Amino acid sequence: MSNTNRFVENFKPYRSRYIYQKQDFDLFSIPGWQTSESYLTDNMIENALTGLAIYGYFLNSCPIVFGIDIDDHTGRGDGYLLSVLDSVTKRFNNLDPSVLCRSPHGLHAYYFLTYPIAFPVLEERLKTVLAGLPVEIKPTTRTGIRFPRIGNFLNARTFLPVTDDFEKMLEKAERYHPAELFTEISPAEIRESLKERKGKTLRLRELQKIAKIEAGFPCIFDGNTNDALCQLIPVYRSAGLTPEESAIRFYSNLAPVYNGELRNYERLLKRIQSFYKNQPEPFKQNKIIQMDFYSMLLADTIAGKVVGATETRQQKAALTVKKNTVKKAVLRLENWKYYIDCVKENRQMVEYWNYLYPYFKKNIAEGFYPIPQGIFLQIHGHYNDWLLPFLLEVRYLEKSPYGYSAGNGTCLHYRINQQIKT
Repeated sequence: MSNTNRFVENFKPYRSRYIYQKQDFDLFSIPGWQTSESYLTDNMIENALTGLAIYGYFLNSCPIVFGIDIDDHTGRGDGYLLSVLDSVTKRFNNLDPSVLCRSPHGLHAYYFLTYPIAFPVLEERLKTVLAGLPVEIKPTTRTGIRFPRIGNFLNARTFLPVTDDFEKMLEKAERYHPAELFTEISPAEIRESLKERKGKTLRLRELQKIAKIEAGFPCIFDGNTNDALCQLIPVYRSAGLTPEESAIRFYSNLAPVYNGELRNYERLLKRIQSFYKNQPEPFKQNKIIQMDFYSMLLADTIAGKVVGATETRQQKAALTVKKNTVKKAVLRLENWKYYIDCVKENRQMVEYWNYLYPYFKKNIAEGFYPIPQGIFLQIHGHYNDWLLPFLLEVRYLEKSPYGYSAGNGTCLHYRINQQIKT
């Protein structure tokens, strides 16, 4: 395996950004470390490891290694560096770094972990453990560090140059369980951090969508404030913004010449809070059940697939009841699909539904319709016994891979197939 592959396997650098040293002075930048939002290629890593180029890397968001940067900018000498390193190891229960490397200004100590930890959790624990020491946590997801150079690695105990090649050195390197280095980071803490990061990512995506919709209202004037409220506030609410955050965003879009009642922030906030509490009018309207020719034909086709014994009058009657129940189910679900399709055409309603049922927009875009338990119960009190399994078996319904979550307000989703053959 190449040096690059070994490094990537053990250090897991973030590949979509890197730092480099700019040597020339120009009008727009000064010499020193610069950040490039470009891909960190294998060739660049190889050149950095062998000293043919100078690059630095960032940590990924869930690392399996962390580094401690020990610098001597005042020229105190090796004795100072070793005393600081000794203090670092004492903070980690006298455990030596997995690998140690010389840097132009001091030492870089790396500790390999037995499993990855979300960086926000790891960083907070390291800050506590290393508090008061003249060291830096590097690299991080925000701060890069120079690639270690092959040939500059030292034995963490003797401080003599490592005689093994790069591959063997990494194979021998100690992997520490977090509990060995500091108070154990519990799985629950890791899961909570990952959940928080995922939430922030989703929120960022929603804010990007908001910006596109806001582009339709670059300036809100006296004549279009109500339209802007109806269009923007459901979007803000769906994205998870608080009424206060929505008010601030809306206020910033008011035209400079606007002097209406919404220029008063308290008044604007009350209007938005009212929007948050109330449903949009289109959602309240009852939909008349549609029984068109194609729905009736589809219901007859699917009901025709119901089979059963017909030897006695009771068996014939039971089979007829089953077929009628299937017809009722198909017509009800076709009507529900029609209603959801109407919802899809109204942006305000879509945002409201996405607020009520998280991931509504994503699931609908993938062709999966939310079918609450109440819809099935309207059709048959014991739908789970045979009706739902039958509709799945004939492939009229296709269950989505997304589960039910009472806490998040998400019901089961299904693809509704209208191309059923006789």
